[in-house]
Amino acid sequence: MISADQGSSTLIGYALDGYGIYLERNPSGNLLTNQNFDACHGRTSAVLWNGKLQTVYHYDVTLESPYTLGCYHGTPISIRGTPPPPA
Repeated sequence: MISADQGSSTLIGYALDGYGIYLERNPSGNLLTNQNFDACHGRTSAVLWNGKLQTVYHYDVTLESPYTLGCYHGTPISIRGTPPPPA
């Protein structure tokens, strides 16, 4: 997925707290690094959402651990009657 996508921001899924998980690249085309994110591996920036460039909080995919998200920024939901994961 990382090697195939060359867009500046691509929504690839949603975390259990409802925030989007994006694959973002800087103007040079490189993936962002952990230094760009908060403790949960997210940030607020302009990304394509619902066909428009909008400034929203989201998680990012990187090549560094934790790769997608390290904790939940929001409150995770339960799925099909199972308890939510620890926040």
